[in-house]
Amino acid sequence: MHLLRSIMFQHNRFELAELKAETLSIKATVDYCIQHYIDGNNDPATASMAKLIAADKAVEVVDRCVQFFGGYG
Repeated sequence: MHLLRSIMFQHNRFELAELKAETLSIKATVDYCIQHYIDGNNDPATASMAKLIAADKAVEVVDRCVQFFGGYG
């Protein structure tokens, strides 16, 4: 039983690490677009892609976080 619990927690740590990596990639994409805007290289297509990616990934990350507590009602 103890081994199973440890594996479960290890899986949770891996999931959280993956979610953090995805969140940081979203931040990097948005920061890239902000820097381009500041530099005067405003590209509407790139800004739209960043907005789409950020919104989709945000929903996915929140959904996966909610699944951690799914069994607790």
